[in-house]
Amino acid sequence: VQDILGTRMVDTDYGSAGVTGKASYRVRETGTVTAFYLRNQQFDIRRYDRLLGGDGRNVAAFKPQILDFGYARYQDVIRDGIFVEATFSVNRQTDGREDQRFRDSTLRIEENSVTAFGYEFMASSNAGEHLLSMGAEVYDEYINAFRHEASGREVTPVRPRVPNGSRYTSFGA
Repeated sequence: VQDILGTRMVDTDYGSAGVTGKASYRVRETGTVTAFYLRNQQFDIRRYDRLLGGDGRNVAAFKPQILDFGYARYQDVIRDGIFVEATFSVNRQTDGREDQRFRDSTLRIEENSVTAFGYEFMASSNAGEHLLSMGAEVYDEYINAFRHEASGREVTPVRPRVPNGSRYTSFGA
């Protein structure tokens, strides 16, 4: 089998790159501000199940594949031993795909980006033998999506899988 197919499956390798960083700063004697950032991107991801190993498409790729995530957090002990924490975060995930059955058929290209803004607040305090704690979180999410089909030199926008401009908000307390 290796003589016919080779020692590894074709179209299954891909590259990846990323960066991460974190910084912390002391505020007064009891407070801390922390910032964190992470980015990861994958390159040359092809769908083996749709290419030679599957239904024989000319192009079946996931691109781009990007994750951006970061937050800023403030933590402090304020009067009477009350601990507070507030966090703002941004999480953006971008993915896309390209698909073409034959070399001379229509190339479908789409890209979706979901950006979620997070807001979190929490406070806690000792009350005798008990710990009282309260908090709330809100996530506000936005979707940017596009899709178009290219046939020769003609490019036609078509409706994306998820409507462009979609938005939703979730809340918890």
